[in-house]
Amino acid sequence: SNLRALPVGRDTRVEIHKGKNAMKNMWRQALFTKQESILVSGRETFERLEKIFAYFGDNMIKQIGKKKLTERVIVPAGTKITFKSEKYSKCRYLPPHYPLLSPFSVIENKVVFLIMDEPLTAVTIENREFARTFKCYFEILWGLAKPSSIDKYSG
Repeated sequence: SNLRALPVGRDTRVEIHKGKNAMKNMWRQALFTKQESILVSGRETFERLEKIFAYFGDNMIKQIGKKKLTERVIVPAGTKITFKSEKYSKCRYLPPHYPLLSPFSVIENKVVFLIMDEPLTAVTIENREFARTFKCYFEILWGLAKPSSIDKYSG
């Protein structure tokens, strides 16, 4: 099965998605939220995901524009980003020496971890306090990251 829901506690739910459904499920969740979505990813991981899900990514950006959803993304400097809504997406860049090999995303009260092995695996943990903690981690990284890519880190 591509989905396993594990009962963890009264206020916590864990789901595991494998294969292409892993990323599609994360993006679907982002499309149905009313809150900003955030993502932290490494360069190779981000570029690989964009190639794997090229068609789905284009459609997602169109939906983000239609629904006026906001997203913020943090990646290492030098990462090529092709799926981005100019109006609703903000991206910042960390110095290249931060590898960020395992991406995570926070969507409302869910934290999604992507494991880039074959098959691609997404572990979703739904818990309000856990999500708040990872939003804080994101804000710390956002404060360290620069609004434009590699030239901010030379010199």
